[in-house]
This record gives sequence, C-alpha cells and structure tokens, in this order.
Amino acid sequence: MNDQGSAVASAGVISLQAGDSYFQPTCVGAVRAGEVTVRLVNAGRVLHNLSIASQGIDQDVAPRETVTVKVRMDGRPLQLSCKYHAGAGMVAALLPP
Repeated sequence: MNDQGSAVASAGVISLQAGDSYFQPTCVGAVRAGEVTVRLVNAGRVLHNLSIASQGIDQDVAPRETVTVKVRMDGRPLQLSCKYHAGAGMVAALLPP
C-alpha cells in the first residue's frame, strides 16, 4: 500500500485523488452506514480505475477526469482499488466509525 494519509468523512460525499500508483487519502474514517458518494479525480498521467469488487463497481477514470460512484456502507470496512495498479499498492479503504 502506498500510504497517502488519512481523512475523516464529514458529509455524504468523499473526495479522493488518484495519482500514479496511489489514492489520496489512503484511508477515510468515520464513514457512516448507508449510501455514500465517492468522487475520484485522476490527477495522474495514466488511466486509473475505481474498483470495489464486493459491490460490482469497476469504473475507469482517464487523466484529468473525474468519476462519481455511489457505494453502500454497512458498518464494515470497504476496500477500494485500481484494477490496473493494485499490485503496485494502489488501494484505499473507507472505515466505519
């Protein structure tokens, strides 16, 4: 994992940035149960992806583009990854309170 820090969720929208081989922040805590919007901006130079296997989410995001997806939090940690760069440590997590 490429640690790019942590943040605390403060609303129903979680903003992440994809760089080349990392998500920033890497961990977002205090994410309440229910539907949450994840907004991912690709600030990198290559194609990245937002995958959440447990929810069937597989969304590509081109350089300088933004994607928004709805995820369901059920009180358990939720892992996010880039299917192209997970092996290089491009993973992140949403954590419940």
